[in-house]
Amino acid sequence: MRPLQLIAVGLVLMLFDFNIGDPQIDVVPDPVGWGIMFAGVRGLSSAFPFRTLLLALAAVSGALSLLLWVPGLADGLRTAETSVLWALDLPPMAFVGTVAVAMMRAAYEGGDFSARGWWRAVVAGLVMTVLLPLLVYGGGSAGLVILVVTIALVTLVTCVILCLVHAKRPWVDGPAATVA
Repeated sequence: MRPLQLIAVGLVLMLFDFNIGDPQIDVVPDPVGWGIMFAGVRGLSSAFPFRTLLLALAAVSGALSLLLWVPGLADGLRTAETSVLWALDLPPMAFVGTVAVAMMRAAYEGGDFSARGWWRAVVAGLVMTVLLPLLVYGGGSAGLVILVVTIALVTLVTCVILCLVHAKRPWVDGPAATVA
């Protein structure tokens, strides 16, 4: 599998819960998805933009998801204040945002301006996903919750699709690959 395909698979495993029987038990827990994403980032060329940062964000997000997978701790956090839950979502969002910015930059350097535009849309969706909860929870605009969740879901699904569609583009492997 290509690195971006691994990242897409990891995102799907992280994004969705695969419950069989008991809704509290995720058959494929999020840490597995983060491990797959970490492997995908490791498979990217060393010339890929922000590769080291992506490795660090995947590791931090994976460690957080491992903590959230522990039943007693997870139950306590589910009842925590919404601002705590929002803060726990920031490292995964930073990972996806960094992937999007890196892909946007790689597409630009590879001359693929259409792909760059799609990745820009993902960046814009992530910015809204991170900032709108400040209005929802901090500003008391509870009516925006459905909008925030929809934007987040559409943005993440778009990121998965783009990772799969762009996985074989020559500019993903770095500037040297587009010159050859």
